[in-house]
Amino acid sequence: MASAPLGAGPGPDELPRDAMIRGAASQRRPTIRARLRSMVVNPVVRGLLHSPAHRLVSGSVLLLGYTGRRSGRSVELPVQYAVHGDDLVVVAGQPEQKTWWRNFGTDPRPVTVTVRGQRCRGTARRPALDDPDRQRALRAYAGAAPRVPLGATTPVLVVTPLDCGGPPADR
Repeated sequence: MASAPLGAGPGPDELPRDAMIRGAASQRRPTIRARLRSMVVNPVVRGLLHSPAHRLVSGSVLLLGYTGRRSGRSVELPVQYAVHGDDLVVVAGQPEQKTWWRNFGTDPRPVTVTVRGQRCRGTARRPALDDPDRQRALRAYAGAAPRVPLGATTPVLVVTPLDCGGPPADR
């Protein structure tokens, strides 16, 4: 890139570096709705799922615990799920506004799952877009939650519980 003479502003197709940085930061700034969800709703649902009253939401919401791939922090968040055979399917709604799903790739990663009042160890992976498992998981999720919009690139997580004792429908 050719440098502009000293004192000259950016060219017509260029933004000043600080404007690009401000622009990138403002795109990542959480909305009021997202902050309300993470600071109020998620802690309440988490507490509910850890309590004896978990039955109120346990049929469709589980707690997914994982370690951040870059931060190394332990995270536990409530997510909606569907049962697919021995697996649990989680879809990241509004993926452009959420980042948790990026902690998972095509290789299984260790997770903890609290489902129907029972805490389990397991693995989770995000199948590739062309993986037949992804299509089957999406169909299972769409059957359980038909009102949730699912696109061709919607992030899907397949969670395989390892030590819960019994099939997912019994949990």
